[in-house]
Amino acid sequence: MSTFRFLTSVYRPYGGRILVSAVVLWMAAICIFALAPGATKLLLDQAIATRHVPFLPIMWFVAIQILIPIFFRTSDWLVIHYQPLIRHTVANRLLDHMQMHSVRFFHSQFSGNLSSKLQDALTNVVTILETVLFDFSFGVFGVIAAICAMYAVHLWFAIILSIWVVIFFSIPLFTLNRAITLSRHMSESGSVIMGQAVDIITNLMTVKLFAGYARERQLFQKQQLVFTQDSYTADRFLWCVNLLQALSFVIYAVIYIVLLAKWYPLGLVTPGDFVLVIGINGSLIPMLWNTSQEIRNTVKKYSALKQAIDIIFQPYEIVDRPGAKTLVIKKGTIVFEHVRFDHAASEDDALFDDLSLTIPAGQKVGLVGYSGGGKTTFINLLLRLFDVQDGKILIDDQDIKTVTQDSLRVQISLIPQDPTLFHRSLLENIRYGKPDASDEAVIQAAKKAHIHEFIMTLPEGYNSAVGERGLKLSGGQRQRIAIARALLKDAPIVVMDEATSQLDSLTEQQIQNDAFQYMAGKTVIVIAHRLSTLQQMDRILVFEAGKIIQDGTHQDLVRQTGLYKTLWDTQYA
Repeated sequence: MSTFRFLTSVYRPYGGRILVSAVVLWMAAICIFALAPGATKLLLDQAIATRHVPFLPIMWFVAIQILIPIFFRTSDWLVIHYQPLIRHTVANRLLDHMQMHSVRFFHSQFSGNLSSKLQDALTNVVTILETVLFDFSFGVFGVIAAICAMYAVHLWFAIILSIWVVIFFSIPLFTLNRAITLSRHMSESGSVIMGQAVDIITNLMTVKLFAGYARERQLFQKQQLVFTQDSYTADRFLWCVNLLQALSFVIYAVIYIVLLAKWYPLGLVTPGDFVLVIGINGSLIPMLWNTSQEIRNTVKKYSALKQAIDIIFQPYEIVDRPGAKTLVIKKGTIVFEHVRFDHAASEDDALFDDLSLTIPAGQKVGLVGYSGGGKTTFINLLLRLFDVQDGKILIDDQDIKTVTQDSLRVQISLIPQDPTLFHRSLLENIRYGKPDASDEAVIQAAKKAHIHEFIMTLPEGYNSAVGERGLKLSGGQRQRIAIARALLKDAPIVVMDEATSQLDSLTEQQIQNDAFQYMAGKTVIVIAHRLSTLQQMDRILVFEAGKIIQDGTHQDLVRQTGLYKTLWDTQYA
């Protein structure tokens, strides 16, 4: 999605309120630059001519001074009503879109960088609008009013002002592309710094254990130098732009002062005209300078916003087909038909090449093999976290590409090896598996996962917060929370990826006895390197380099010469 289309779609629902605000500011600008200097001129000329202070010009002057803040404050009142609404719309749209990206998208991005982009979008989407509508429009109407006032004094004043305004704004406009490029580089290097900072904080335990402070500081300082250099380059360039604009102002100021000094003795300008020209330029020049600075700031903000939109609104890798149906599972039979897949989508050296397999409904299947053999990828394809390049995966004769992703994943409970939890209460984390579950159902699931006793030892029990990513809990405790969540979900297909790897053997055996009893009739897939975990499986698949090289029960495989027997003998000989 282009940045312009995004901004247009966000602003459109609030066009009425924004228009009213803009009109109020335009009125204030016209009053400031047309009525106020004109009233001052009239007051001065009549005072000099009649030698007394006229009442009517004074009233005009006072009325103008009262109306101006009224216009501004009315505009502010309207602004505070639509600002939160726009931010609300932007936040929802960005988060909704980001959540639908594939796992690969998040693997290729710093989480801190993505957070930074979200913040850039939320902050800049409103400020850009206000700058364009208010500051820029204020400048345009101010210049028009000033030129009209100058024309009332003398044609040449209007011509000179018009020429200078064109030159003044041409300088930043002609250098706009360069400014955008420099701002983008500065924004990118700043985002990398934010990503590195979050990465260091997330892995702080690793930094401590490996005494990596100096290394991380060196890497961070190296990126800081890149950001500093980008900042210097951008700021020096913009300083040169400002210098050229300042020189143009000096030349313009000299010209109009010389003309006033020359024409006043000749009677071509009155004292009021003298004050009018100086007063208008005294107000107009700071305003135009501010508008010029806002152009620079807007370029930076637009560049940061564009970068955020370009990243967040990348095309989805995995999408639901038009008219995708809801997956309906009555049995839970899983079929891989001639599946081909490689993470790089390469034509050669595919991880899976013509993989065909059937897992009957209700069967408990173990997956073993060396790391990188394809076990986790097998699960990710089943969950459609990746899409196959060829072939298809069926659940109860339904191609998972033809059903919605949500309906597929609702029917599968995954217990990962290293589960991460929300920074919420234990109750909320377990209930995430079934949002409408009662407290009693949550407690029963926790008991089956043998985590209830531990939870009850905590001061706040099930209301205890677990910390960011669940870091207040041990690895085994997080695994048991994940098991409780999966049990509560009660999906017809259960996948366990090293789900008990961080538990002691006794606890693992207790959970297996309770959990497998609870999973009776479900299709269960278990990945495990600890082969004792798989002795209760109906069937074991041995993976090597993306191929299933052995298929049988534990008793059958330990009697065969092959990889499974090698792994078993290594662990238990």
